[in-house]
Amino acid sequence: MATGGLTSQPIGHYDFCKQHPGECSIRPASLAPATLTDGLMRKLLNVTARVNASVKPMSDMDIYGTDEVWAYPDKGVGDCEDYVLEKRRQLSRMGV
Repeated sequence: MATGGLTSQPIGHYDFCKQHPGECSIRPASLAPATLTDGLMRKLLNVTARVNASVKPMSDMDIYGTDEVWAYPDKGVGDCEDYVLEKRRQLSRMGV
């Protein structure tokens, strides 16, 4: 497999950003990466546990009848990127 070079944006991400443009804006360069403190680690672990417990794994094909949909798991079901989107949303609301 060739590595390096340009790649295309995943279609699921493209569609998600069309529906949620504010979620996909580029982070300001002045915003430094967070320092991993004990408090931040607790937040990460808590959000991970909460989302993992509240979302039932289900494929996009089973949910939407299509292969690739990036969406918040607002109905309690989702696949891998849906878990990530929800964790990101919750962490963002916490200021992370």
